[in-house]
Amino acid sequence: MANPIEVNQTYIIVGGSLSEKSPWIPSRYDIINGVPYLKIERRDTGLCRFVGESSLQKATFIDDLIQERNRAVTEHAKKSFAENQSDMSDIKCTIDDDDLPETIDLHFPAFVHQGETYDSIVISTKFSVVKQSCASIALTAENLRYLRGAILHRWGDGQATPEGVLWCYRRKSHYVRYEDAVFWSEGYARRVRTKYFPHAEYEDQAQTELSKQAALDEATQFAKTVSVK
Repeated sequence: MANPIEVNQTYIIVGGSLSEKSPWIPSRYDIINGVPYLKIERRDTGLCRFVGESSLQKATFIDDLIQERNRAVTEHAKKSFAENQSDMSDIKCTIDDDDLPETIDLHFPAFVHQGETYDSIVISTKFSVVKQSCASIALTAENLRYLRGAILHRWGDGQATPEGVLWCYRRKSHYVRYEDAVFWSEGYARRVRTKYFPHAEYEDQAQTELSKQAALDEATQFAKTVSVK
């Protein structure tokens, strides 16, 4: 018996920082109601080439996508399904999967990057109650243009800016690596230490940003008093 025959759709992305001879052909996406939803991952070499960077470890906007998706999912669940629920784990326990929507809209503001204007946008995103999961956005030229611009605009926020202050993606915290002296009976030696400056997370994104800025200010002042590594 012959094997089942399948015809797969291939999406080819050009533009951005991609060369004409090497377009981006994404392989990690889901089809939802006939629309492809592209998984946004730092390790995606196609996305790296599209943005024009060899690594996306400093791509703060990728974190913004996940955080905004999580916030929108929580708000949707509170309003529609789970009154008085306060966190994502409660949502998973109290809502049947069949009652969850497949997508949710995220609103992002306008900005200007290197003289180019990016209008405010609504990005349709795959609905997920798994907080750590990658965000998946509708694969459209408009979304990709905004994604690339936002990644570059938010590039390295908290990444050694100002000098000596870094950002830990695992802890979601600013930190400073610095040297200090350890004294022994024979003399002293230098050692590298790390000090973290966490911020508070609020349902109100504006409050979260204020807390993050306060933590950055504290880290900045500390970095000025030590020998940063």
